[in-house]
Amino acid sequence: TSDGDHRSLTERPDLEAAPELHFTDWPEISQRTSEKLVTTLDGDSRTFGVMFDVKARRSITVQTINFNAVKTDRRVRIEIWTKRGSFEGNEKNKGAWTLWAKTSILGRGSQRLSYIPRQFLNPIKIPRSEKQAFYIFFPDGAYLLSSSNPTGREYHVNRDLVLYADGVGTGRKGFDGNPVASRLFSGVLKYETILPPGTTKPPTPRPTPRPTRRITPRPTPQPTPRPTMSPNFRLRLNWEQGYRWQGSRSEMWYCMEWCPHCDVNAVYVNRCDNSIRQKFLVDGETIRPTSDPTRCFTTTGYANQRRPIMIERCIEGSSSQKF
Repeated sequence: TSDGDHRSLTERPDLEAAPELHFTDWPEISQRTSEKLVTTLDGDSRTFGVMFDVKARRSITVQTINFNAVKTDRRVRIEIWTKRGSFEGNEKNKGAWTLWAKTSILGRGSQRLSYIPRQFLNPIKIPRSEKQAFYIFFPDGAYLLSSSNPTGREYHVNRDLVLYADGVGTGRKGFDGNPVASRLFSGVLKYETILPPGTTKPPTPRPTPRPTRRITPRPTPQPTPRPTMSPNFRLRLNWEQGYRWQGSRSEMWYCMEWCPHCDVNAVYVNRCDNSIRQKFLVDGETIRPTSDPTRCFTTTGYANQRRPIMIERCIEGSSSQKF
């Protein structure tokens, strides 16, 4: 399993205890909910380390990080550093960072996710609208797998967190070396959301009892119109036994995605995750991105082989936007 809560992993007895992190005073917690932000797991670059920023959209506590590392036949050293605010301007300023974890692990290989068990990490509390930087570093070699992405854009987003795309990689010298641009974290951040004291989730309504006898409803003067808006859904690549995807015989779980920060009209195929970029809804005969229901799926015809479907402004009655 790649779960950071896995308890059977045997750690070295010389694991250094993580320091307690006091970034802010925190109120008494009344309720917590475990969540996670999953990034792409197809890291295409090997590096000694990667620095990246996250921003809390509401108050959270980061519990652990699972990361993509190459498979190793021996234990290799790893350090995870963190700081309040962005890493930018502090790539070589070791004194601005706090050591979150320092131990050794066995790399589990691409897409299997390596991790440090949660019991060896003190939670990091990030208040709403605050940024937090992380730095994962392997002193013994380029064991970390990361991805490349255009800088200055949101990388992965959910309702709680934003992981930014302007991360950097580092070499063997770590803080003493020169950073390499466009290296992004590949893995999973696990965290808890925080509800303030006195806040409770709405109670689950009691189920309506079944009627004891069949009731014939009165006819309505006009037929009841069907709802126009559907719940959110994802469009996943169809997969059946015997199919192949880019040479792989295994189902890879790819979903349609709209990235308005990349190309406002284009749709992409990317690893399925919980981001709003992969959520859509149906309005009448149109399909629209949840994040901007003023836009619709639009067919361009097979003459445009690279982009047979685009996402454009909705036009009432347009036949190219009906599905």
